Amino acid sequence: MTLLQIADGDSAFERTRKAFTEQGFERDILFLCKDKKLDKIVIAHDYGEMETSERGVSEYVFYTIFELANHDVRSALLSGRRGDLAWVCQTAHDMAVGVSQLHTQEIAHNDLRPSNVLCFSDTQKIADLGRATSANHAGPWDPLMHPGARAYRPPECWGYGYIQPRQYGRVTFDARAQSDLFLLGAMMLFLVSEISYTQKLRICLRPEYDPGNNGRVSFVDALPHINVAHAKALSDVKSEIESAFDAKYSVVYDEYIELCKMLVDPDPSVRGDPRMQQIGAPRSSLQRIISRLDYLGKKASLIARK
Repeated sequence: MTLLQIADGDSAFERTRKAFTEQGFERDILFLCKDKKLDKIVIAHDYGEMETSERGVSEYVFYTIFELANHDVRSALLSGRRGDLAWVCQTAHDMAVGVSQLHTQEIAHNDLRPSNVLCFSDTQKIADLGRATSANHAGPWDPLMHPGARAYRPPECWGYGYIQPRQYGRVTFDARAQSDLFLLGAMMLFLVSEISYTQKLRICLRPEYDPGNNGRVSFVDALPHINVAHAKALSDVKSEIESAFDAKYSVVYDEYIELCKMLVDPDPSVRGDPRMQQIGAPRSSLQRIISRLDYLGKKASLIARK
């Protein structure tokens, strides 16, 4: 991040303070992840800043040096990985483990998207914690409803005026975790469709219930119509999968879609795995979903060998 990328209206001191605070918070989160050995989070090796000049204006560039990846998942899909259902399930598994590892530390990623999932030789890892929030440490993004990229936001954050649960002026960790579940499910669907699920959902939604067209519609009023769009969008993705894969893989992709369905439920109050509540865990727990994705990846590999 450079100072010229920050709002021109701020004073030089304020711009420096913001840049330093944001970089410092991400650095602290990254080194916490490294210290806790969260193996599905990209490792930060070093960090620092350097002074440079652009258009005759001196500025500081803050940098972090990460472990070297091969590419991101979008590049992997473009190279043909979309047709490898075992890889799809394994990548979904790695992402779910990464999100679960962050949530165990009460950290929400808030910005899970294709460019932020990196591929290594034998695994995938979550990168870019620049928009993360922590329940245990105040951070620069705490006041925001959803700090991540607008194109991937869950429905409750589209601009309906929905009020997320807050405590001491900050969005609660549980609410952040529910948003992360949507982002995870949307990424899982991206692996088999190569399109943002948020984009697909809004395409299927009747225009008068999209806050971009109607600023007066509430989330409560729009939710039944978002649910209809959700059913249509999932049906479209399933049809795409059925066309892309041999029917012998149906035992894998049918359950894969069901797992995605739980994660991308438009209603944050019921998003997640309801079976987890039966054992006293929160719906946002990814324990069972991680186990099922591991099984599905192995099942797809066995089918491919037959």
